[in-house]
Amino acid sequence: MNRAQKAWFWMLDYAYTVSDELLALVSRPDPGRYLEVSDGHPADGHTAAGHPSTGRPVLLLPGVFETWRVLRHVGDELHRLGHPVHVVPDLGRTTGSIDSVAREVDAYLDRHDLRQVIVVAHSKGGLVAKYLMLRLDRSNRVDGLVAINAPFSGSQWGRYLPVQSVRALGPDDLTVRFVGSPAEVDARIVSVYSSFDQNVRAGSRLAGARNVRVSVAGHSRILGSAKLLAVLPEAISWVPARGWEVPWWPELPGDSPAPGQSSAPRSEPASRSEPAPRIEPAPRTEPAPRTEPAPRGPAPR
Repeated sequence: MNRAQKAWFWMLDYAYTVSDELLALVSRPDPGRYLEVSDGHPADGHTAAGHPSTGRPVLLLPGVFETWRVLRHVGDELHRLGHPVHVVPDLGRTTGSIDSVAREVDAYLDRHDLRQVIVVAHSKGGLVAKYLMLRLDRSNRVDGLVAINAPFSGSQWGRYLPVQSVRALGPDDLTVRFVGSPAEVDARIVSVYSSFDQNVRAGSRLAGARNVRVSVAGHSRILGSAKLLAVLPEAISWVPARGWEVPWWPELPGDSPAPGQSSAPRSEPASRSEPAPRIEPAPRTEPAPRTEPAPRGPAPR
């Protein structure tokens, strides 16, 4: 993708963000309707082909400067699939620190006694969710995470914009580096990301997680994409229930196609760790030269 194409998709993405915010203000969706499901089955009586609903609760977690409404299309689809969908309106625009937002989410889970929760998060929300899994989820309430364009390696804007809530997402921030480091919880994370993301140039691949690349350009446009909605049922099914002690997907010899598509989006197997460097044996020490005994002569008289 050349610079002109990137600039075009950049403008399209920001145009989508503005228009979607305006539509959300006009429609004012009610999150309460997401909690009305019937026996764990989709509201329309159908499940996605090959992906029966598990009915596990889902919590939507937006990114910085976003409200839960940016994820309403995702919430609509997950509700249709039979999941009770929760939001935390008190987060506002998610401008607090990763730690403070995670603690608010943890308190919400405790207050509503939610278990087997799958967090579906966009951007900074993915960092918050992994931080929650690492530091706060002592009651094992969270099964796993489906992260969408999460800056696990940080966002380059954190180095340039003089806004604290953005600077806290920079690649050099200690919390971001902690969350982006390899951890056991990565096996319970599915990272879905766009083919081009102007806000996360380092990419959203997370070693040890299931990584899925969707052929949609833009940090936010993916949220309204039919391609993302097509991925959701299988992404949710990839999140294991707590208590599993074995890997929850087999090692794959190469990239596997995402649901319903032959090549895009592309599902990438978890990256294998590099083999330990071979330790060369210490060089052998050459034996000391043998000292020949002095020739014997007649004993002195």
